[in-house]
Amino acid sequence: MNRLLPLVLLSAFALPACSPAHDGRMNGGNMNMSMPADGDSDATRGYKLSMTKMMDDMPTFTGNADTDFIKQMRGHHQAAISMAEVELANGADPEAKKLAEDIIVAQRAEIELIDAWLSKNGE
Repeated sequence: MNRLLPLVLLSAFALPACSPAHDGRMNGGNMNMSMPADGDSDATRGYKLSMTKMMDDMPTFTGNADTDFIKQMRGHHQAAISMAEVELANGADPEAKKLAEDIIVAQRAEIELIDAWLSKNGE
């Protein structure tokens, strides 16, 4: 299970950010994919809102590779927690719910490390 977690997180966040037309919004600016729509399930609405919030809340880049990495990863980790909370509220599969619980624990621990780094480095 622990080897699966990095792959799950990478998959969840890598593709939108790699889009050639990426302009700080999901799907290269196609907000139709990330904004909730009529008929979306509660889970879909929750996932879309968590991804949209992540992109909207991302800090601007400073040009410092270390600071930018740390600050951007904090946003990704918070979005992972939000998505996992949607799974816990709406999911039915015990294995998926367990993964969501594990993600919440792991991401909160990493956010603590990130916040400590930011504090130590005057951010």
